[in-house]
Amino acid sequence: MKVYDIQIDQLQSNYGFHIGDTKAPVKVIEFINLRCPDCKEWFEKSEALLDQYVEEGKIERIIKHFDKEKPELQKGNTLHSYLPYDDEKKALEEMKYFFQHQEEWGALDASDVGEYARDKRNLNLERNNHMAN
Repeated sequence: MKVYDIQIDQLQSNYGFHIGDTKAPVKVIEFINLRCPDCKEWFEKSEALLDQYVEEGKIERIIKHFDKEKPELQKGNTLHSYLPYDDEKKALEEMKYFFQHQEEWGALDASDVGEYARDKRNLNLERNNHMAN
């Protein structure tokens, strides 16, 4: 699926990582793949402003991981399955780490990405870790 194929009228905000006050007047829904260089650029360039708006109670960030079929992005799909969905603050820290180290783990064989998450970040495979609309 391409980003422009997302059906906005069917988009749900109850799935994803919720960062900030759920009663904030604005919901910012972000679709990211941890291996995508454009997502990395967005995440890093918007981080300070979004963090400020979250802190001020102006927005709630809803981060949805976008699994992609492109071979070069599938390593990101793997890492999505290791993020701790029971601790959204920790998950956000892990996303920051994985974007900061994207070249390091991105150079690994696809079969080694899960081991990287376990060994480097002490993360476990999360079974209920999928992003629906």
